[in-house]
Amino acid sequence: MNRISDLLLDTTPPPPPEYLIGPVEAAEFLHVSMDTIFYWAMAQLIPAHQLRYDGQTAWRFKRSELAEWRKQNPDLASPKGQRKLATRKRKPSVTQKKRTFPPANASKERKIS
Repeated sequence: MNRISDLLLDTTPPPPPEYLIGPVEAAEFLHVSMDTIFYWAMAQLIPAHQLRYDGQTAWRFKRSELAEWRKQNPDLASPKGQRKLATRKRKPSVTQKKRTFPPANASKERKIS
């Protein structure tokens, strides 16, 4: 009985939910431009959440994920690191298909009548 009353009397509030922040707040948090934030998000170089509605795409970020990314990549979250990150190759998308092109020397000959 004592255990049940302890549980009922525990008035510790649950932790507040973490809200998603927009690209403006993310750019201010990482001290980079909004263009850089959009580039990094599209290239999947930073943790980002893509929301789609009515044919529009919106990027949202969790501050805790950005803080963790900044701790793991302290040299990349600086102006010199931005240049390194910009030259890094993108992660291949799951839905992205490899394009195959015909060889350059495989041109079709046309018959002239």
